[in-house]
Amino acid sequence: MSVEHRSAQTDSSPTDSSPTDPAAGVTTLIAHEWLEQILETRLDADLADPRCSWPTAVACLAVLGVAPPDPEPAAVIAHGLELAQRWPWSALRREASKAEGRWEVTPTEAAAMDDAEFADEMLATQVPLHDVYSDLAELLAPSVFRHITRTLDAWGVDPFYDRPASSPSSSSSRSRAAGSRVRQS
Repeated sequence: MSVEHRSAQTDSSPTDSSPTDPAAGVTTLIAHEWLEQILETRLDADLADPRCSWPTAVACLAVLGVAPPDPEPAAVIAHGLELAQRWPWSALRREASKAEGRWEVTPTEAAAMDDAEFADEMLATQVPLHDVYSDLAELLAPSVFRHITRTLDAWGVDPFYDRPASSPSSSSSRSRAAGSRVRQS
C-alpha cells in the first residue's frame, strides 16, 4: 500500500475530517495508491498508444490487494467506499505493525504510533495527488479520466485540496512516479 518515495503531503480531502474517523483519509490513501498504479501502468505502456481502457484502470485497484469484480463505475465507487470502511486507520496500523516492507513505516514505528499519527505519516509519504491526477489528465483518454474524476468525487476525494490556490500544478510527478514502484506483499 505504499510507494517507495517520500514527499511532504497533508490530508487532502475536505470530507476527511479526522484521521481517526473510520474512513477519514483512507479513501485519500486508496485514491493515491490507485492513481499511482494507473500512472505507472500507463508509463510502462507504449506512450504512442493513447489507450488505457476503464477496465485496465479498474484492474489497477488490485494494487490494494483486491480489485472490484465488476468494472462498472458504480461498482468501483462502492468497492472503494467498502475498502475504506473495512480498513480503518486502526486496522491498517495493526497490519503495518506486523508486516515488514509493504509500508513506509517499520513495524516498530507503526506499533508505537496512534492511529492519527499513522494516518498522518501514511498520507505524508504520498506524491501530491494533484500531480498524479494532472499527469493522468494528459495521458488518459477523456472518457477514462471522466470515470476516474467521478469515482474520486463519489469517494469524497478532491485531488486539488492539498495544493494551495496560488501554487501552480507540478508536471514533474511523471518522472517521480516512473521511478517509484508500489511494494506488494
